[in-house]
Amino acid sequence: MSTTVKLKRGSGSDPSASDMVVGEPVIRTDTAELFFKKDDGSVAKVSGGGGGPDFKYLALRNAANDGSASYPGNDFTLVTSGTTTAVSPAAANTLLVSYGGVIQRPNSGTSTSGITGFIVDGSRFKTATNLAAAPDFILYQESGGIGEPSDNTVTSAKIVADAVTGAKIADDAVGAEHIEVLDAALQFGDNIQAQFGTGNDLYLYHNGTDSFIKNITGDLKIFLTGGTEEAALFKKDGAVELFYDGSKKFETASWGVDISGSLHLDDGAPATSGITVGNGNDIQIYHDGSHSYLQNGTGTLFIRAKTTETGISVIPDGAVELYYDNANKFNTDANGAIVTGRLYTSTYLDATQGIYIPDNYKANFGSGSDLQIYHSGTDSVIECINDHPLWLQSDGAIRLTKDAAAAYYATFNPGGSCELYWNGAKKFETTQYGAKISTTLSAGYLEVVTTGNLGDGHIEIKGGEGGGALISLTADEGDDNDDNWRIQNAGDNRLGFRSKKSGSWVEKLGITDYGDLHPTGHIFMDAGYGIAFSPYGGSSVNLLDDYEEGTWTPTSGVGSFTNEISTYTKIGRLVTFQIYGTFGSSSSGTGQYLTSFPFTGLSSTYYSAAVHSNTGSTTGPMGQFEGSSGRLYFKDSSNNGFNGGDMSGHFVNIGGFYYI
Repeated sequence: MSTTVKLKRGSGSDPSASDMVVGEPVIRTDTAELFFKKDDGSVAKVSGGGGGPDFKYLALRNAANDGSASYPGNDFTLVTSGTTTAVSPAAANTLLVSYGGVIQRPNSGTSTSGITGFIVDGSRFKTATNLAAAPDFILYQESGGIGEPSDNTVTSAKIVADAVTGAKIADDAVGAEHIEVLDAALQFGDNIQAQFGTGNDLYLYHNGTDSFIKNITGDLKIFLTGGTEEAALFKKDGAVELFYDGSKKFETASWGVDISGSLHLDDGAPATSGITVGNGNDIQIYHDGSHSYLQNGTGTLFIRAKTTETGISVIPDGAVELYYDNANKFNTDANGAIVTGRLYTSTYLDATQGIYIPDNYKANFGSGSDLQIYHSGTDSVIECINDHPLWLQSDGAIRLTKDAAAAYYATFNPGGSCELYWNGAKKFETTQYGAKISTTLSAGYLEVVTTGNLGDGHIEIKGGEGGGALISLTADEGDDNDDNWRIQNAGDNRLGFRSKKSGSWVEKLGITDYGDLHPTGHIFMDAGYGIAFSPYGGSSVNLLDDYEEGTWTPTSGVGSFTNEISTYTKIGRLVTFQIYGTFGSSSSGTGQYLTSFPFTGLSSTYYSAAVHSNTGSTTGPMGQFEGSSGRLYFKDSSNNGFNGGDMSGHFVNIGGFYYI
């Protein structure tokens, strides 16, 4: 079959594809350029100037064309190699650019957005990504264009062994459908996929931001050691499994993950190491190199034995709560801790076990801390701070003891006696009749030491006959002159009070069997107390409970009075008095009287007083005491009536009495 090739000619412009037939050459006579129409309908310029293709090597300078190109960069000026002469290609496909052993892809237009390879904009050369160094070469065909081969137009016959430098492809690479050896990187542009499988089941690509491995069919498996040992397994619609030396250690599941073995995290705070849970990393578990932490940042931390039961609750800025079978049993609070129910220790306690409370910290009982038990650092104290009794209850005996060796202080027997001990020996016990002191009459004694009065109480002791002491009272003044008192049988049928002060016993008060009282010293009675007299056979009691004596200064109601000495004695309601003094002149000369007596007399009652003066004596009373006014009036030597006497210049010695 023969082929006829027709040659067309023209000038003024390049031929268009519609002017040409596939395979038919066209020559432009004004430029001597040759054009062909390719199988894909595009036009290729293959020669010019009558001397073959016009190729130039170009170089890159900075975008302003005023210095060497700077790398990394993606915006340059194209210049003729070795010059600063700018070159403005008609299109990017007139350039053949090799960078890192890879022919770069030309793109149409003047924008680098969404492209791979490069574009030209006048004399500007721009790449999609920065160039780290100068391209291997840039070849420019001035009078032609370098097009891309049409899809499926390159056969294995067009690629010969070792024809591509830097990326060897073996003789039968395409026919055998595998690449045996690459001695340089195999590069794919962004969004260019490496596809595997008859149905393109596995994809590898980079979209300009992220890298992807997509498996469409079956599971994705990653093997080590010759393909016999799984390192990772990705199951379709299922788990991801990770292995160590062929043994599965990690697996995802619908509820989260399963780990076979231990999870190890380095020391550090949660920001660098540890486990964090929650959108705001609310719970954190970590070890900082010295201490371990379980830290909760939001809400309450619950530790549960099962989904419906709380075991431990930790409340922010509040209590820690412990539970038994979902019932709260122990709470901390601002003052310490609260136990709900009983508090037990272990069955056996040694010196290192038990409940320890430091000095001055109290075990409090009752809603108002009414009962307190503590050690002050010196003493041990059981204190009831309200007005109610402190009860010690036991079905058996209650014993106070130093130790288990029966060195008792006291024993309280149920329904029976109370016993008190000294150095382990019983000295006192109660009986059905009263109390008993365990001692002998020759050596034992009952000692009562007090710093005040016995008050309304009393001590009653019944003793036998003889001269021995029934009661001894000792007032220890801290010196050698101790005052000692005994109540004992003093002989002669008397019960005597005897005293000894640095000497022999001396009787101070004795009572005979006839009831006679024989004092040999002072008898003191406080106010309100006295001597009671009860008539024989009667029930009423007459009490003499007031005695007082002293001095006072009377005053004159009219004129003046100079007091020498005035005394009074009060026994019960009777007041007797004695006055020594001199009256001065009265302005009126009459009506002089004395007042300011120590006690107020009975109202509307008159009592007499005997008066002696330096003018002689008179017969009968010369003074009269008026109880209602507390005044003592006089009759003078002229026998004027009471309240009319002139006592001017009289020295008087007056004795009298009145009732109060």
